[in-house]
Amino acid sequence: MTRYLCFLTLVLTVATHGALAAELSYTRDRVMGCYVSLDGQIENGDVEKFKPFLAAALQSFRKLPTYDSNLGHPDAVYSQRICLNSPGGSLPEGIRIAKLIYGEWGTAVARGKTCESACSVVFMAGSRSPEDDRGIIADRTIHPLARLGFHAPSLGIAEGSYSADVVSKAYAVALAGMGQLYDIAGFIKFPASLIGEMIATPPDQMMYIDTIGQAARWYIGVGPTVSPSGMPALAVINTCNNHYLFGVEAITLNGFYSRDHKVQYN
Repeated sequence: MTRYLCFLTLVLTVATHGALAAELSYTRDRVMGCYVSLDGQIENGDVEKFKPFLAAALQSFRKLPTYDSNLGHPDAVYSQRICLNSPGGSLPEGIRIAKLIYGEWGTAVARGKTCESACSVVFMAGSRSPEDDRGIIADRTIHPLARLGFHAPSLGIAEGSYSADVVSKAYAVALAGMGQLYDIAGFIKFPASLIGEMIATPPDQMMYIDTIGQAARWYIGVGPTVSPSGMPALAVINTCNNHYLFGVEAITLNGFYSRDHKVQYN
């Protein structure tokens, strides 16, 4: 029984040997506009640890001279945004953190930093309200030289080490974790097609967001960038294709989602 319980603890956790536990701290990232940073491996219990810190950080941010609820004052150096740098960890805890920050904090991955697995779920929850008729909008950005990776949850067992019954139960736990993600997908604007790509990527591999097409399709900002000096025909075609994919994803996310994750159509 002990062996089984220990195994289940690892089912939805990325193997990150030597990784430090996740910690929140204040930062002054002028490039990505972050006011808070999250570094380290996501573990069970983090959301309760983060709640008081984020509540205090939000109050502190709103007292800044350049604070503007309309997604940042023109003279502001920082935004209501969290910079993420994590190899992943507990998927269920990542989902809980995603629900905690949704609508309150944007997310970013800075130059040379990595956000993978459970961290990418937190990243996708980055969003804030501009306090107008747009409602809550996505606010998640990666630096061109950052790494944002997705993959399916791992069962974390060696072949032949466990009985079919144990493997079956572990598989059910993994599916339950993905079910929790689907439950909040529309709520946090996590496109179903991205979840599909995530599930299709084996646990020992990683699907990185490494093209503008992927970023545009899945509502992920990329910056800072340099504007092109011209628009050759191929660039125009790519732009049109990217906009088409963006529109397809927008259709799949139409409707309005309530805090209890239920969709409501007008």
